[in-house]
Amino acid sequence: MTSMDCLSVSVVIPTYNDQATLVRAVRSALQFDWIRQVIVVDDGSNPPAREAMACVQDKSRIQLIEQPNSGVSVARNRGMEASTTDHVILLDADDALRPEIVVTLSVALTTAAPLTVAGRRCVLPDGSAHFRLPSEQWMTHGYYGFVPKPADVFRLRPILVFATSGMILSRSAITSGLRFDPLIRHGQDIEFARRAADLGRIAVCHVAAIDYIEKSDGMNLSGVRHMNRSASDFLRILELHFSPEDIDVWRDFAAWRIKRYSKYGTDASMWQAMVAALESRNLYIPRKARIRWKLRRLKSACFAPIRALFLGNAEK
Repeated sequence: MTSMDCLSVSVVIPTYNDQATLVRAVRSALQFDWIRQVIVVDDGSNPPAREAMACVQDKSRIQLIEQPNSGVSVARNRGMEASTTDHVILLDADDALRPEIVVTLSVALTTAAPLTVAGRRCVLPDGSAHFRLPSEQWMTHGYYGFVPKPADVFRLRPILVFATSGMILSRSAITSGLRFDPLIRHGQDIEFARRAADLGRIAVCHVAAIDYIEKSDGMNLSGVRHMNRSASDFLRILELHFSPEDIDVWRDFAAWRIKRYSKYGTDASMWQAMVAALESRNLYIPRKARIRWKLRRLKSACFAPIRALFLGNAEK
């Protein structure tokens, strides 16, 4: 690997009211002497992120950018644009870099890929953890390999790996205009990876490069509270990237999404929009999913009066 003294790497950390975890994320980046910049983009936090950052002693490598609340995609894009290094590591404010990020960076340098991704260690609220690593069938060069074709970022098994946190971008990808779509919140990571694949092969490293913190209250964007927005974003991704040539990939991708939406629920108009969009592309919703969604709606309608009565009595 290239000498660490010759590396030119920055870390971009968007943050919004992450005071409890931001310092941990920043320190996980500062532990590596070869990281030249740690760019924190405060997306309108209250209190401001600079207050939480006051306890960080090594401020010489930190650049703090403050902006009105505009969303995480805008914050990431601004941080990428402010970077001046050859490579940029993206890190969420509630995650932390692991020592294995060095291995991922070595793959990025070796392959000159526009985007390099790796696995993660998922840390649960009770302190237990498990690993999510890329598919071994992609590891054609020992501990790393490449995504075979652009549509494969939507495959069910690898999709768990394409999280934004831990991604490494090349300077050429940034200068070419690769940015996050601010209209997408759920699935923005895989949509971003899909467009990166148009610039060159995506490199994949078989290590866990970050600690990913899973929340118990469902507040991760993949949580059940966000199903309606998730469905809306799925339809945008479908509109942008669907190709009949990759129908097998899209059938698996759509089936996985529909299973979640039927289990956890979307409103009626969103469900109907999904049915229409999928059927127009020969992506049909399984009968079991249709029945599950209807039963969930029926159950919700039956319990609504009881719930309203309970809440009314509680307020008295």
